[in-house]
Amino acid sequence: MRKIQYSFLALVILLGGFLRLYGLSRSPASLNWDEAAWGYNAYSISQLGRDEYGKFLPIFTRSFDEYKSTLPLYLMIPSIKVFGLNEVGVRLPSALLGTLSIFLIFFLSLQIFKKNSIALVSAFVFAIEPWSVHLSRVYHDANEALFFLLLGLLLFLYSKSKPYLLIVAVLSFMISMYTYNANKVLVPLILVGLFFKHKKDLTKYPKVPLSLSACILAIFTSAFLFLALKGEALARVGSTNIFIFWPVTPFLNSLIEQHSANGIWGIFLHNKLFYFLGEAGGRYLAYFSPPNLFLREPQEPATILAGNSIFHPFEFIPWVVGLAYLFKSIKKYKELIFIIIVAPVPAMLTWNWFQPGRTMALFAVFSMLVGVGVVFLIDHLSHAIKRDIYSKIAKKLGFFIFGFYGLLAAFYLFDSLHVYLPFRDSGNWQPGFRETVPVVMKYESKYSQVIIETGHGQPYIFYLFYGQYPPGRYLKELDLQKIGKPRKSFDFGKFTFKKIYWPVDRSLKNTLFIGSEENLPQKDVENQPGAKVLKIVKNSRGDVQAKIVAIE
Repeated sequence: MRKIQYSFLALVILLGGFLRLYGLSRSPASLNWDEAAWGYNAYSISQLGRDEYGKFLPIFTRSFDEYKSTLPLYLMIPSIKVFGLNEVGVRLPSALLGTLSIFLIFFLSLQIFKKNSIALVSAFVFAIEPWSVHLSRVYHDANEALFFLLLGLLLFLYSKSKPYLLIVAVLSFMISMYTYNANKVLVPLILVGLFFKHKKDLTKYPKVPLSLSACILAIFTSAFLFLALKGEALARVGSTNIFIFWPVTPFLNSLIEQHSANGIWGIFLHNKLFYFLGEAGGRYLAYFSPPNLFLREPQEPATILAGNSIFHPFEFIPWVVGLAYLFKSIKKYKELIFIIIVAPVPAMLTWNWFQPGRTMALFAVFSMLVGVGVVFLIDHLSHAIKRDIYSKIAKKLGFFIFGFYGLLAAFYLFDSLHVYLPFRDSGNWQPGFRETVPVVMKYESKYSQVIIETGHGQPYIFYLFYGQYPPGRYLKELDLQKIGKPRKSFDFGKFTFKKIYWPVDRSLKNTLFIGSEENLPQKDVENQPGAKVLKIVKNSRGDVQAKIVAIE
């Protein structure tokens, strides 16, 4: 029986791995700027031991005036060494950890629910979930953070019989906390919950694992507080927290323009605090909304997966059944219920209304509950058949139908990933740099300066990444005083990033321009002595990505 079980698990992992690993260079269609920033910083550290600002082996690295955790960056270094500075080199670690998370879901479900069928179905569900597959294919730090959180939970449960695993569990929790911003809030909450739920059990652990675990906790916490005071560990909070709406939320602002409420209504309902709490509460409940989970596409650019909601629609009924089963046995599953309650808290405290990456721990539990619901429904429906032989046939048929439907959903997801996403939503992934930058690098050595049309500074990271710009050369050209903090200049070497205004810029000599037809009009270029179009860069579909113009 166990061989059959593990054979099915192997097939599930192969399916999940295929969905996560196949065609990483083509879907999403190109890297976004966060992926490019991590990739180039990994490349720089692998070459020099320093990030793009010259900081030696950082824990948090400055990027776009926030500080990103460098754990995802360090995980990326081996794959960049093997596959190069490209999409596969950047995305492979995330895809692998997303695949390994299927293992963790299986063993967590088995440990919690003590039933092989629930563990297998939960793993299958997790393997084909749109949110899990998509955020594994993108280099998203939330995906790595989820892996280490699940690993910490599993090892903590195993530590009851093997206490030394508590050390690794605490280490894994700390790595998860350092990896992603939402987990900086979520992991401490989970640790507090686990402590109060299992404090009697913990007193029975040997002193050595307890002491070492406490030391790891103290060291990581102290370092985190130190980095928070330096403005690194919590830098992202300043630009994403919901309190930037206080005291006037967008909803309250519209009400103020229309009316004002006095008296008792103003005291209890029509006031700033009430509407602000409504904004926060609405964000919290958004992560339990069936339309958000099972019907709508997410709207955040990096989370959109054409034609898919967070979960497959057919999972709704099993999800409801799984929730009901869980809360019916509330004393038995306190840990999972606690995670369900606290997991949306970090997302609730941000200004985004619905950001799936910030609640991946909640969605992982929901995947397990879908597994519970499926097994519960099939068991009860098959047991309703009185004759034993027909009951067994009905049970097998139920699992077969569910598996077949799941495979159809997986095929639809695969089609969405490789047909719809690269075409319909390519604009969400900063397209064009992959095609344009290598062409620019072929010409740039002949000119004294290169001017890139841009309304913002992020394109500089794509020129570093796709140009494979030598980190040693870049750091020598970097003027920390000139760029400022927040960063005001993104120029390096002969590369300048600014708006092109042809009536003025055409007077420049020995200059290469990269822009569009709008700011480099064909007629004006033709009428300018010494100016010529060197190349019009197009993508595989024939869409114009950039015009490269030179003035001798």
